[in-house]
Amino acid sequence: MDLFSRSIIGWSLDLTMTEQLNTDALKMAFVRREIAPGLIIHSDRGVQYRAIKYQDLIRSKGGVVSMSRRGNCWDNAVMVSFYSRLKVELIYAEQYRSIDEAKSGIFEYIEVFITVYVGIQRWAMSVRLNMSALAHNQCLLFMGNTNLLELTLTEL
Repeated sequence: MDLFSRSIIGWSLDLTMTEQLNTDALKMAFVRREIAPGLIIHSDRGVQYRAIKYQDLIRSKGGVVSMSRRGNCWDNAVMVSFYSRLKVELIYAEQYRSIDEAKSGIFEYIEVFITVYVGIQRWAMSVRLNMSALAHNQCLLFMGNTNLLELTLTEL
């Protein structure tokens, strides 16, 4: 999730949480956003985020790996809130018969509803508040314990 715009900029879905799943979502985020050297990519302490290939990908783009302290859940609050809404508004409301159906539903939720509808609302609010877009590419946030990968950009 991009904290500046509250957009999901990279995500991937599979039956298990793997290094490849997270790497795929990270690559999507890199394609969707210009990555400046020094970008902080934050995650919890999940094993998939400590994987060498995953961290090497971050460093190859000039990123800096950052992880939560043990027991520190506060930096995950934005994504926990997103997952709560995703589960209530989509997952619990549907009965998917296959992983492909789930991917389709989640794609529509993230790429259409969240990105377009909510993005328009937030853009309108940002215009009213005269917010600056200069803070956009400073920090990515990755958190685990879920099969979607969360990304966040914010001003340091």
